[in-house]
Amino acid sequence: MCNIEQCSRCRLDFDACGHYDHTDPAPCSHFVRPIDNSKMFSRWYKFSGRIGRLEYVLTLIISVVLYFFVILGVGQILQVAGVTIESTLGIYLFTLGAMLPSVYLMLAAGIKRTHDTRVSTWYALIPVVVAFCLMLGIIPGIIPILIGVAGCVYLFKDAGEDGVNEHGSNPVQSYSEQIRLDSLE
Repeated sequence: MCNIEQCSRCRLDFDACGHYDHTDPAPCSHFVRPIDNSKMFSRWYKFSGRIGRLEYVLTLIISVVLYFFVILGVGQILQVAGVTIESTLGIYLFTLGAMLPSVYLMLAAGIKRTHDTRVSTWYALIPVVVAFCLMLGIIPGIIPILIGVAGCVYLFKDAGEDGVNEHGSNPVQSYSEQIRLDSLE
């Protein structure tokens, strides 16, 4: 199952693979079963794998809603406890702490989306940086909003790569079909 450039099963260089028998259906010792990305939100907290467009958009919406729930919930708890934040630095720290769960979700979703579309992982930072700027009030206005939306649209616009890549299976195809197709090659 090896060609001159790369083993189709383990994705290693031909010399590193060592699986020279093209007729042997058994995978070589370097073969790793790809990550199953077919179940939506099954790996929401991890940075590895791939996600489709629908899961990406839903994760972004959930992370924004989560931010507002955390702000309101912690704000209510502080109000009941009688704690007031009067300094500007305290408000910034409160906002920053409240947005950490949302930023984590946005970053994980963005990185997995870049794995699916084969663009640089740095593109996953665009929505996160814009969210920081807007939520902390560093750069107010419509320009950061447009940049953030453009970054999200850039990650959303392309369909993912067909079949299995080094980050796992295609999230919009059945995992069993992809593994069966991969084993027939």
